[in-house]
Amino acid sequence: MPRNNKRFLPFMKRERPFVILKWAETNDGFIDSDRSENELGKPNWITGEKALLRIHQMRAVEDSILVGTNTALNDNPSLTVRHCEGRNPVRIVIDNHLRLPESLNLFDGTVKTLVFNSIKNEETENIEFIKIDFDKRWVQHILKNLYQRNIQSLIVEGGKLLLDSFISAGLWDEAYRFIGNKDFKNGIEAPKISGNPVFSEIIDNDRLFIYKNTN
Repeated sequence: MPRNNKRFLPFMKRERPFVILKWAETNDGFIDSDRSENELGKPNWITGEKALLRIHQMRAVEDSILVGTNTALNDNPSLTVRHCEGRNPVRIVIDNHLRLPESLNLFDGTVKTLVFNSIKNEETENIEFIKIDFDKRWVQHILKNLYQRNIQSLIVEGGKLLLDSFISAGLWDEAYRFIGNKDFKNGIEAPKISGNPVFSEIIDNDRLFIYKNTN
């Protein structure tokens, strides 16, 4: 796990992981299109291969990565490092009512996976179910649990409701906003974040903007 000051000092001071928000949006501001049932189960790619490599490089140096129920269902992500060298982060998914099917890639047992839910505590092989209270402070509950596990950094990768929950709670440190060179015209609008980016980069046909939370 990373032990540099960027991660370790906020971890000790705030008693929570260093939180990195990450999403990709289209030129016209959508993170996903309106998809039919037969279009679910695989990612709806917005950015290109070089941006994907950058994302996997991020995963390889952070401790954990989090997605919500809808992202798990719609995209069936693996949340592993496949396009560069490095270790896989701990996978985390929110499944309040335990409605995600066991056939998803997240449950293949190849990587330690935490499932935050409101029903049970249980551990089977490499998958751990953790019961929490999904009240107004559920984001804080998750971060406290990760702190107690000495997980020092967390990538929040979506979807929109999950990202908005961290933004509205002010519980984030950096945000990576990738903008792909395509338009959806309609769909799920991207999160909105205040302030100006502290860094920008052109990655092939895509753009990356990085924001820092100064509050």
